[in-house]
Amino acid sequence: MTIQQLIPTEGEICILGYGREGRAMLEYLRKHLPLLRIQVNDGNPDLKAEEKWENDPRVRFVCGEKYLEDLHRFPVIIKSPGIPHHLLQGKTGEARVV
Repeated sequence: MTIQQLIPTEGEICILGYGREGRAMLEYLRKHLPLLRIQVNDGNPDLKAEEKWENDPRVRFVCGEKYLEDLHRFPVIIKSPGIPHHLLQGKTGEARVV
């Protein structure tokens, strides 16, 4: 299954973790699926959106303590490898975590 088959062309998804993989995924998705709304969730409370994303209405950042809240509302969550699966138990609802 390819990434294009997993991710809707429109709607909203979550990138969980904004390290190297999360940054690369955001770049890829904005380039190839420009209508997709993307929320980036990261546990680092000091993380700020890079300047190129600040004025993009389709990109939103949620950082700090509440980064694992509301994950259940996304159809797809793209999880970075550094985030342990056990942290997501009971928080993702019907979401497909990849």
